[in-house]
Amino acid sequence: MQFLVVSDLVVVGCDAEMADISNPRGEIHGEAFYIVAEAHTGRRWAHDHSFITTAMNGDGGCAARAEALRARIADAYGAGRKLDQNRWREIDPCYGSDAYIAQDIEFDRWSREREDELA
Repeated sequence: MQFLVVSDLVVVGCDAEMADISNPRGEIHGEAFYIVAEAHTGRRWAHDHSFITTAMNGDGGCAARAEALRARIADAYGAGRKLDQNRWREIDPCYGSDAYIAQDIEFDRWSREREDELA
């Protein structure tokens, strides 16, 4: 199992004064840093805690705090501790992995079954 710090662009607020044609709601964007656990098969889980910046001009130490959490989680897992199912949610598998391929196979099987039911 490997643990990674990843980030996503998120909306942290709105300000009508900032609205324009490319941003009609005046959204203010930030960046959310969180931990992803990835198994060797490609299955992945996201930790429920994230560190969110309030602006896109520097992370305010959020990346460093996320890295510190990643290191603590990796050390605990390496010492034999399991992932707490209340803190982790499964997300899409790694692109091209065995889990990703299996997911597509299951979807194809499900699609064929639905087509048979509707026929």
